[in-house]
Amino acid sequence: MRQSHLLIMNTVIIWLTRMLRIVPELILVPFLIRTIGESGYGVYTLAWSLMMSVEMLDMGLQSGVIKHIAAMAAQKQLLEVNKVISTAFVNSLILGMIGGTVIIATTAFLDGQVAGLAYSVVTVGIMVLFVAPLSPYIGVVLSQQRHYVNALAETISKYVILVSVVLWYKLVGPSVEALMVISASAIVSAKLAQIPIAYRLVPGLQNRLGLFNWRAFKLLTSFAVMIVLCTLCSVAHNTGVRWLMASLVSMGFVAHLAIILIPGRLLSQIVQAMTLPVMPAASKYQAVEDCQMLQELFIRGIRYCFLVVMATMIVAILLMRRLLEVWVGTEYAFLAVYAIVIFGSVAFQMSSSCAHHMLRGMGKLRVSFITSMVGHAIVPIGMILAIWLIWRKPYVAAVAGVAGGNVVFGLMQTIFCANALNVRYTELAWRAYGGALVTAIPASALALACATYTGLESLMGRMSLAILSVLLFYAGFGAFFSTPRERMQVKHAWHVMVRRTASLRQRLAAYTR
Repeated sequence: MRQSHLLIMNTVIIWLTRMLRIVPELILVPFLIRTIGESGYGVYTLAWSLMMSVEMLDMGLQSGVIKHIAAMAAQKQLLEVNKVISTAFVNSLILGMIGGTVIIATTAFLDGQVAGLAYSVVTVGIMVLFVAPLSPYIGVVLSQQRHYVNALAETISKYVILVSVVLWYKLVGPSVEALMVISASAIVSAKLAQIPIAYRLVPGLQNRLGLFNWRAFKLLTSFAVMIVLCTLCSVAHNTGVRWLMASLVSMGFVAHLAIILIPGRLLSQIVQAMTLPVMPAASKYQAVEDCQMLQELFIRGIRYCFLVVMATMIVAILLMRRLLEVWVGTEYAFLAVYAIVIFGSVAFQMSSSCAHHMLRGMGKLRVSFITSMVGHAIVPIGMILAIWLIWRKPYVAAVAGVAGGNVVFGLMQTIFCANALNVRYTELAWRAYGGALVTAIPASALALACATYTGLESLMGRMSLAILSVLLFYAGFGAFFSTPRERMQVKHAWHVMVRRTASLRQRLAAYTR
């Protein structure tokens, strides 16, 4: 399959799955707040953030497998591929045993007065023992740029969690412990289902102890260590901030913080659908020394991501308050301002998502670690503690710290990647950001003016205005700043979609006869 087709198919399917994945979360949040209360939901978000941190570390372990197998498979080196997968399995098994033991051991230091927290942490530790050895197989799937397989499995697991939690709570009763067990079980099952797919994608794939190779072990370990260090910085930015605010303020505030962070997290999931295949693609281009394609992948990646996030910013500014009122209740509407600030910072960070994956794909791990340490650890934690000690304002401290870290992280990795690829800043600024900013600013200003002077407050009215504003933004960009090649690609994609829709209708009509 052609590279462009793989990227488009991954993007479309992952977008669809991410949209579908939003539904269970939107339903579960108000449901859990009503059933287990704000404190219970706060405990769950702490434990869930730890679980997501394990997922992030798991992705870090996969990165080495993705990079090396993508390059080796491109050069038809099946024996080397098998050495990597066999060595990675042993490596992941050892790390999983160590990680799971450490997590379980931390329960000895938890405050016993926080109901359900120790049990939830133990559940996460046990999950690590099962998840870590499966990491190399997921890496094989992703190395073949079949990210949609993982996306489909994770989406199905979200619905399994939703249905199972609702049924359990209705039939047995609500509890944080049951919620954690159900969530962990669904995650493990989603990963187990991908093992046979890995063997199908790489014919001749073998995982045998006899293929363990010390050279491959050193390659994977050196890569994994740096990636894990980067991931630990990201963990400090996500999980660490929540646990820090829980110790400084309360579990109730952690629940509020979770609500504030969710819109930005949903945006990051949408943008990642565009950029997840970039890392193996960058590894392939680097392996064949195609510098021009690396530069184009970088500039176009930022350009298209920025187009997406600017459109979502217009929607967020117009709808955030109304959506929070409908979603979790009018008593949480005051969180809209904070959510918009976080959303904007995530939007900027996500515009550099291609740079993030390319740096890892090209093996620039020290650079990745520096950006992660500064943007995801030093800046957010430092800002939160400084603002808290000076003003004692938890919302300002948490939002300023998280948003500041997002902006610094995005800026640093864009600059570092541009330097690594010898891309001129002027070319990057104009091609990636210029056209989108020139069209987004007047489109958003016009939308805000219409909403303000007409007194438009209804959700449907604002949704209609948001849609019109986004269409105006894209129309302006397409008319004045898109290239002939981009217009041709959009037209071709439209024709393909129309043909496939017509073909699907014919098949359905024939089936129903």
